[in-house]
Amino acid sequence: MLRTLSTLFLLVAALTLAACDDSSSSSDNLDGGVDADADSGTDISDVPVEDDADADAGEEPPPSLTHQEAERAFYELTCEHLLTCEHARPYIRLMAHTVDECAEYLWGEGAFRDPMRLGILREMTIARKLEFNGEAAYACLEAKRTLSCEEYDRVEPLSCAEVFMGTAVHGEACESSVECLNGWCRVSQGCPGVCLPLTEEGGACQESEECVPGAKCVNSFCTVYSAPTLLGSHCEPKEDWCAAGTYCDAATKTCVERLPEGEFCSGAYADECEDGTVCMLGRKASVSRCRRVVIHEAVGDYCGESDFCADYLDLACAMDGFPSSTEGSCVAAPQYGDVCYSYNGSIYTSCSRKRNLYCYGTGNAYEDSHCRERLEGGEACSLNDECVSEQCQYEGTERVCAPAVSTLCM
Repeated sequence: MLRTLSTLFLLVAALTLAACDDSSSSSDNLDGGVDADADSGTDISDVPVEDDADADAGEEPPPSLTHQEAERAFYELTCEHLLTCEHARPYIRLMAHTVDECAEYLWGEGAFRDPMRLGILREMTIARKLEFNGEAAYACLEAKRTLSCEEYDRVEPLSCAEVFMGTAVHGEACESSVECLNGWCRVSQGCPGVCLPLTEEGGACQESEECVPGAKCVNSFCTVYSAPTLLGSHCEPKEDWCAAGTYCDAATKTCVERLPEGEFCSGAYADECEDGTVCMLGRKASVSRCRRVVIHEAVGDYCGESDFCADYLDLACAMDGFPSSTEGSCVAAPQYGDVCYSYNGSIYTSCSRKRNLYCYGTGNAYEDSHCRERLEGGEACSLNDECVSEQCQYEGTERVCAPAVSTLCM
């Protein structure tokens, strides 16, 4: 089911917020619109139709996508949503300016490398744990294209439930609900989990994964989205269906007004701050506020607080007097082997995020640090920053990098 992908979509926002501390992307104040001539990526309606040997003579087979085409199209459609819809734009525009850049950043060999984990679904298909339906993939993506910004994360077209069909029956082991045949995967008691029957609309639930296709777990019942939840009404924090200009406060479980620019915020909610602002600590602040992020494209531009250098142009902020100061100016991001921290001038510059590098130091306070390639899964490490997965963990007595994508268990 593509429901798993809709859930994993939330990872993009979380990963992008993590990038706010030391790098950036897009080029203008976030309250501006998307460029009219921005590349909209591949239109799946233009993808060539696959031959179907079983099609009746004279009949055109229904439109279909290969697995790879579907992966790319899904990322492009997700990026189009993020860049177009006002409530989502602040996150993605920290790292990409156009749909094509965004898709390449997420789907290609960029810093985040497939955060929606579509690659592992491809591997599971090859291993025959899943069956991929190219016609359903085409229909799913076309249906999602028709959804409004408000509906995109709330409505699941039924065709999306048919893209990946699992082969594990009820009671068999699983890592994700996508593996289960007409079921969901309970992993709350450990991974691998176990496939269980789906809950019908109106039935009691704890997670949306438990519900039949088209329904989500809202206020403890499997519910199909029909209209936004109004200000002051009871809401479900895990599936925020609050109306525009509001968000679901987990403490009160009611829809409350989003916070204006400059207000203190917790950072616990994706839509906590008003459109065009992001809840962030800022480079030299001790508390989080809703901040309007400004992205700079030119070398020499000021950076600091909520002013960032365009990551998509491979720029980085050279912070002079680091760590006591986190202000500086935009420069070309250091590449492999370049100095990223100069002890003599106390200047720190983030390594190229496009090249997936990190700043390595020997620990000697009187030596410069240099940019290195991040380590793949299984390689020896000492810090999380060294790993592509950003997870340096113990295996026995040794610390090694965890695989960048190892499991769908979450």
